[in-house]
Amino acid sequence: MNDGRYFISPKGTTQPRTPESLDAAPGSSATKAHRGGGAAWLGTIVLDSAAFDLVEIMQGKHHRIYDRAFGKDRAFWSEASPYHRLTTAPARMLVVCSTRRDEACPQAQPFASKAVKLGGRVVVLPVDMKHGEINKKLGLPSDYTTTVESFMRSLGLP
Repeated sequence: MNDGRYFISPKGTTQPRTPESLDAAPGSSATKAHRGGGAAWLGTIVLDSAAFDLVEIMQGKHHRIYDRAFGKDRAFWSEASPYHRLTTAPARMLVVCSTRRDEACPQAQPFASKAVKLGGRVVVLPVDMKHGEINKKLGLPSDYTTTVESFMRSLGLP
């Protein structure tokens, strides 16, 4: 059921993405979506993205999957980067990141800091889980699930 209050972003594909389809992009371009006729959303939950600043990633040593997804066009990296696209306060966000991945939380923190400086409310939730566990364990009884559900309730969701 989708009553218009939820945005589901499928993950796990290695196909090239457009800037509009990136996992954190809804939270970083809410105003643009609303102007385009979309309903304003209440908030965004990002589950373990390690790609907030694509320019930084692509200019440094990185996994090959990024080359397949984002190519060699530096202008596209900036256009596709949630960090670089963030120019106004985003809708409230909860950013879950794995402490077991070297790049996940270090990518999330500067994004969150920039959003807060712009007037947004972003919480980074580091969790001691593997990437796949973050998806699989959400909904199971745990402090992790309780935190995510509390964030959802804070947005007025059931």
